[in-house]
Amino acid sequence: MIRTQFDTNIKIIRSNSGGEYLLKEFQEFLKVEGIQSQRSCPATPQQNGIVERKNRHILGIVRTLLSNSHAPPNFWVEAASTAVYLINRIPSEVLYNISPYYSLHKCHPDYSRLHVFGCVCFVHLPPHERTKLSNQAAMCVFVGYGIDQKGFLCYDPKIGRIRISRHVVFLENLFYFDAIAKPNNSSPSVLHDFSLDHNAPAEQVSIDQFHAANEQPQTCSFHQPEDGTPVDAQSVSDSNPASNASTNSIVSLRRYARTIHPPDRLNLFTSVSLLTTLDFVDIPHSYQEAISIPCWKEAMDSELSALLENDTCDMVPCPSNVSIIGSRWVFSVKLKADGSIERYKARLVAQGYKQEYGIDYIETFAPVAKMTTVRLLITLSAMHQWPISQMDVKNAFLHGNLKETVYMKPPLGYSHSKSMVCKLKRSLYGLKQAPRAWFERFRQVIVDAGYVQSSHDYSLFMHNSPQGVTLLLIYVDDMLITGSNKEGIAKLKELLCRSFQMKDLGPLTYFLGLEVHSSSRGYAVNQRKYVLDLIQFANLSDDKCVDTPMEVNVKLR
Repeated sequence: MIRTQFDTNIKIIRSNSGGEYLLKEFQEFLKVEGIQSQRSCPATPQQNGIVERKNRHILGIVRTLLSNSHAPPNFWVEAASTAVYLINRIPSEVLYNISPYYSLHKCHPDYSRLHVFGCVCFVHLPPHERTKLSNQAAMCVFVGYGIDQKGFLCYDPKIGRIRISRHVVFLENLFYFDAIAKPNNSSPSVLHDFSLDHNAPAEQVSIDQFHAANEQPQTCSFHQPEDGTPVDAQSVSDSNPASNASTNSIVSLRRYARTIHPPDRLNLFTSVSLLTTLDFVDIPHSYQEAISIPCWKEAMDSELSALLENDTCDMVPCPSNVSIIGSRWVFSVKLKADGSIERYKARLVAQGYKQEYGIDYIETFAPVAKMTTVRLLITLSAMHQWPISQMDVKNAFLHGNLKETVYMKPPLGYSHSKSMVCKLKRSLYGLKQAPRAWFERFRQVIVDAGYVQSSHDYSLFMHNSPQGVTLLLIYVDDMLITGSNKEGIAKLKELLCRSFQMKDLGPLTYFLGLEVHSSSRGYAVNQRKYVLDLIQFANLSDDKCVDTPMEVNVKLR
């Protein structure tokens, strides 16, 4: 192209030492064409400083375009193309205030074609996409300029693709994504918020929703009866007609749920199926906040009791010239397969990011069960009609023995002298070596009992005897136990309860996102809760249901 379009030849190609530039075919091509290949030294990008500075220049403009238009990061390709297009047409001091375009083509660029990136635009639809009674134009987002075609690149959120057209009307004072990120204050958000979920596809924002946010604001309000009676779904819907808009309802219900007393929240949750349990749980953000809530205070007391029972640490005077890591409380809610609350968890976590390799830890890897092994275990149990039991280890990481010497600041809520620190004897959540220490302790107990560790999946342990076979699969602190030896399974559970603090969860019902239902014909496995969590995370819980994910009425050739 350089030879045919500009009547000149390439003399030198300067690059880094990437493999694509060192290919034998490429180097032979350069020799044939008489082009000299210059490469920077490994890990020395400053030798190719012109390219590095230009790359920084382009990225700076890309960030500016995306920030100014509130466009999500998945439009970075269009932003980068637009940045190069603008740089080539902007006068440069290096070129004595002429543009690179003029320097190359010897004519001035057409500045009348420049428009604001991310603004709202209307693209005239082609004849096959419109009728006499339908809209003649589609509302789109301006995202760049055509390279091989003399037109504008406009993203259509309704169909989720780029339109290239020369018949475009621009509203340069209105940013499409700005209206989404900053909706009208008089109404809850009815648009997908890219500022919170940058990975969501832009086509989820429809033109109808855009009009609803900017032209017809709606409000939703809910009132708790003075007598404290539960609010049901019908009364919530009737209190405001706008609540029929599903996204409005969910946002307003969540805000309303935060304003009522916690005992009444579960009553609201049982009546309104659009919400999840976590929408009604106040998870504390600090120790001072948690200590005032009985359920979280009880969870912290339980955690401290477990630390004392497992002889996790010793209180010693603070030594000099040693690294002391911090600690903090982490609060979470453990849910059942149906979404209801199982228990409140308060975990004391060490700030392992302050550990130094070779001093505070060495090895960190710990194996976990493969999903293939889990499916195979369930399949074998179904074929041989073996029952599957599930067990859970309480505070699993506290059972691991530390080989390294680690000092930690005492946790909040633990009475101690200011000059004392915790010298850890057992592994603690947050330590880099905690998973490995726990698994080593568990493996030693199981192997000493006569079990053999599988060479294909180190999380699977097997025991053969004349009475039958016993299988144990572990994933961090969750265990599945099955086999034909009922006596061996009973002895194994007794061994685990004697060696660790165990919780027998009974027959298998939920494991790693799999819901398992047993019957006389075998096991039925589904991922209902996992799928619902994904739908909720992607804000798709209120879309219309269809029988197939394929496009309706699609014609396959």
